[in-house]
Amino acid sequence: MPLVELEEFKASIYWDSKRTVTDAQAQQALDFGEDRFLKRTFRKRLGYWFDPVETTLTLHGTGLPMLRCIYPILRLDSVIVDGVDITDGVTFNGHFMYRSAQLTFGGVPNTDGYVTYGNVVIEGAFGDPSLERGESLPTPDEDDLTPVVPWDVKDCVMRMAWHQLRRERQVAEMIDDRRGAAQTQVADLAGDRQVNDTIAAWTVKEYSSAFDIR
Repeated sequence: MPLVELEEFKASIYWDSKRTVTDAQAQQALDFGEDRFLKRTFRKRLGYWFDPVETTLTLHGTGLPMLRCIYPILRLDSVIVDGVDITDGVTFNGHFMYRSAQLTFGGVPNTDGYVTYGNVVIEGAFGDPSLERGESLPTPDEDDLTPVVPWDVKDCVMRMAWHQLRRERQVAEMIDDRRGAAQTQVADLAGDRQVNDTIAAWTVKEYSSAFDIR
């Protein structure tokens, strides 16, 4: 699901019905705004999606009773270690999965420096755990991970889309018709304080795995 639907954009203050903008052009501008937002806040790279992503991940065991996932966990559907289904015995919080002290994710109990490559396969949903999705996060039996997109995020994406449409129009107006169609150019957003403040507020900081306990 996109951060901003086309109809939301067309109903916003950023939509000028007097200008000739096709739905396709508006959608391209929204795609630009969303992509720019997710990249600049590092949410795309670090897995802090507003709309939870369901996928399968392969991790390396460490011989310890806890294991850090590369993305924050919202729901675990299955956990397979060395070919054995251990889902019922695994709990999670943020990036981390846990087993009881006598069991590990690597096959060798509590051995310093022990690593088993690609022996842990997990299926589940991943995204930003700080967003409220009802009274509690869904369990594997509940599939309703409703996307939560705060209003200031939507506004930021629409504002960047608005800048992009203005940029494309300005470029088109400057180019003489005899030189052919205008080349699409990316909007310069550096001077928009509102956009930059929202980006800063929603940027995810990357820590080393040893300290990132989110």
